[in-house]
Amino acid sequence: MSLNLSHVTLTYQDGEDRLVALDDVSLTVRPGDMVGIIGPSGSGKSSLLAVAGLLIPADSGLVELGGRDMTGLTSAQRTAVRGAELGFVFQQSNLLPSLTAVEQLLMVTHMTGGKPAKRRERARDLLADVGLADQAHKRPHQLSGGQRQRVSIARGLMNDPSVLLVDEPTSALDHDRGGRVMAQLAELTKTRGVASVVVTHDTVHLGHMDAVHRMEDGVLHADEPAVATALPGSIR
Repeated sequence: MSLNLSHVTLTYQDGEDRLVALDDVSLTVRPGDMVGIIGPSGSGKSSLLAVAGLLIPADSGLVELGGRDMTGLTSAQRTAVRGAELGFVFQQSNLLPSLTAVEQLLMVTHMTGGKPAKRRERARDLLADVGLADQAHKRPHQLSGGQRQRVSIARGLMNDPSVLLVDEPTSALDHDRGGRVMAQLAELTKTRGVASVVVTHDTVHLGHMDAVHRMEDGVLHADEPAVATALPGSIR
């Protein structure tokens, strides 16, 4: 299922001023493609993810999932679509300290029903996909930073989403661990046919992307080169 944003505008009230977070933004991500969004802090990257993830409605423009118009949905309808179609991976892994790796994933499906044995089997399969089959019973404090982020990626895929939205997945990781996480994301995007959007400050690993776009002052500039070398000051 593809993700399509067409001429999306989003503004915020700031005192007496109206600030433009997204300025006529258009973006299409096809199944199996991983698209990177780079740009300075405050440029609108997180706002783009929020609109694409149906967390906040745009002021104007079109948001489509698989050709279905998502604009004008009620809050309850947006919540239902997020649970069924969208996966999220956040900058911090945000794992619950008392739960094991497999339990972190099972929490996603706790309210959705289905046979517990099937849910547990899927959770174990996803942990195996991210190279953590032997870490399923460990809690966050027993895992490295890279391992915790890979649990977060597996958790984001637990509801079998059509679209995966990823916010700064390597910001807390060193170069090698960050590279492994990005390679894992790219592989899972291909093998599972997910349309993935990855917001990042880290230009070192852009070679894993199918396309890279830059945001500046709410404007999305398409077709940045997917370079695999770091730019000065690019890793934060």
